[in-house]
Order: sequence, then C-alpha cells, then structure tokens
Amino acid sequence: MDLPVVSNYLAFTNRNSSSVERILSLPLNNFLFAGFDVGEGKAYLSATSLDIKDSNLPKHAVFVPLMYKIAFGSAKEQPLYYTLGADNLLETEKIKLLTNQSLRLTSADFDIIPEVRQTPGKTLLYIADQVKRPGFYALKSGVGGERPDSVLTQVAFNDHRMESDMHYTSEKELKDLFGDQKVAVYSAKKDAMSLNIAIKNSSMELWKLCIILAIVFLAIEILLIRFFNNKKKQIA
Repeated sequence: MDLPVVSNYLAFTNRNSSSVERILSLPLNNFLFAGFDVGEGKAYLSATSLDIKDSNLPKHAVFVPLMYKIAFGSAKEQPLYYTLGADNLLETEKIKLLTNQSLRLTSADFDIIPEVRQTPGKTLLYIADQVKRPGFYALKSGVGGERPDSVLTQVAFNDHRMESDMHYTSEKELKDLFGDQKVAVYSAKKDAMSLNIAIKNSSMELWKLCIILAIVFLAIEILLIRFFNNKKKQIA
C-alpha cells in the first residue's frame, strides 16, 4: 500500500483520547493527521509541515481527498424538511439576540414565537406541536439584534408518512355500502383471469386491424399502378 513517507514530525501528547479522530497514524501510536473536537466544531492538526523535506504528504495522492473531506465535513446541512408531529426541535446556526428579543416562525397566515435555547455553536428552537399545517415557514428576527427584522432561514414541514398509509375497504364492506345499487364489485384475485378473457373475446385487437388495412391499401396501390399505367400507354 502506498502511504505518505515522513522524515520529520512532531509528537503530541493527548490527554483525552475520546475527542481525537485519527485519520493518518504513525508508528508508536503517534498520529500524522488527526481531528479534535473543539466546541461544536473540529480542528485538524498535522504532525508534519507541508515542506517536502519533512514529508511527501503535500504531493501524495491522499492529500487532495483529505482536504475535500475536511471542507465538506465542516458544512452543516439543514434537513430538507421536518415532519409534523414528530420533529419538535429546529436547529440553526448561532443567532445573537438582544435582551427580551425573540425569534418568530411565520407563514402567510401563521405566526408563533418558539422557545429558544442557545448552545455554544448553534441556536435551538422548540416548537412542540404549534405547527399544524405542511408548507414553508420563515424564521425571522425581531427589531434589533443580529440581522434585524429579516428572514434568517426557511424551513419546510411535511405531513407524517403514516398519513399516506392507506387501508382499503374490503369486498364485503363495499357491497354493504352500495346495497341494492347497480354496482359490480370485482375481486382482484378471483376475477382477474375471467375479466381478461372476457375483454379479449369482446374487443378487437388493434394490431390485427392494422395488418388487414395494410394489406387492403397495398392491394389498392397495386391495382392503381397496373391499370393507371396501362391507360397512359394506350393514350400515348
């Protein structure tokens, strides 16, 4: 396996091994490249410099994917949508609020003030069961604070998937529902074969009709060419 070659590096002592993500390791349980949890984010540390004299890591094939992974891992994506009745907690980037200032979750005919809790790296919004309808909602700040009276982000709410879990009415329930009305109830299991046979017997298949018409028109064309050309020759 082709791995980076290191000639000079620094050895670090880590007292809390649970907060370290070892990405590239060296002998004697030392790390070459590792990530450390810092607050709500991460800091990445290399035990060697980017100088070619110290290692070939900057020119190694693993370097570019490593940088891409760090960049993409730092981006926090917001969910595409939240589920009504299931997701009661919204998470956003850190929002600075003034004293007695609150955030508002609004739509065309909807406006609530959710409970707000601040953590070191993000803002948490507790909405409980206040959102009842699916749709798009704007998170706005009031007057003052960071980005006053502006839309901070947009969130979407969808109905719970269980709402689309359809339960079908049984054959007996359908017959009881329609009673003496002239409604025929067919069973998919029992009557499927007989219905297919009846349809084939009572209907004309189009492909047969197309073949018949093609033969008829071909015969007409042959007759026209034969007799029409003969008349032209006689006149000439």
